[in-house]
Amino acid sequence: MARTITLAGQDILRLGLGTYNFGIQARKADSEIALLHRALDLGVALIDTATMYDNEAFLGQALRGMRQRVFLVSKVLPSQASFNGVIRACERSLRDLKTDHLDLYMLHWASSYPLEQTVAALKALKAQGKILSYGLSNIDVPEIKALGTEVSDLTALEVLYNPSARGIEYDMLPFAHERQIAVIAYSPLDSGSASLLHHPTIERIARRHQLSTAQILIAFSLRDDSLISIPKASSLPHLADNIKALDVVLDDEDKQLLDSAFPPATHKVPLKLGW
Repeated sequence: MARTITLAGQDILRLGLGTYNFGIQARKADSEIALLHRALDLGVALIDTATMYDNEAFLGQALRGMRQRVFLVSKVLPSQASFNGVIRACERSLRDLKTDHLDLYMLHWASSYPLEQTVAALKALKAQGKILSYGLSNIDVPEIKALGTEVSDLTALEVLYNPSARGIEYDMLPFAHERQIAVIAYSPLDSGSASLLHHPTIERIARRHQLSTAQILIAFSLRDDSLISIPKASSLPHLADNIKALDVVLDDEDKQLLDSAFPPATHKVPLKLGW
């Protein structure tokens, strides 16, 4: 299994760090900054944020002086997804994040504005050098295909993916493979849901390999070389545990157990959202 992937001309680990809820509670600021710095020290480059998370200013301060080590991802709100709205939102994110460019900028989820208009703004930002690449989050394959050649340089799709949300295996992963588009899996642990972390099948596989259930779930979300996983981490040991999942290979018995407990889709199903 490949440990790295090339995005926007950069080779990065296929494990990133989600930052939802980072920078919200002042009492956690020091530990969150320490965790971000440790992630970079361990080679984790992709840091995922969004306008919705309301933490870009916090990240801008936390990552000051480290920008060259970060593959920085942010996302524009659907309410800001008009052509001019995307431009303004990106410029605000750049100011808050204290950078002159984003490595990847995405529409967070479908909006009332035509997707063609949003993509045109993303392309304009790329042409201006304010973003190095663009992507779409929580947008399904039919909508992307409807754009035709307008998304010929689409870099990444970000979607929910874990054993309880396998619909992307039916159409999105083959679509992405064919076009060499990366797929970023968010909530690989189902947002820490006890239903997955303590699922009997996940626990059985974890015991087989003497690993944590979190590592098994992250390994699942990395099972295809076009996938990147962006779990959160709540502590330095948790972060180290997550990174070890890059070297976990699920064998045929594991896959059979997973397929039995979480049957893969045999037909097109609507894209599942993580909220």
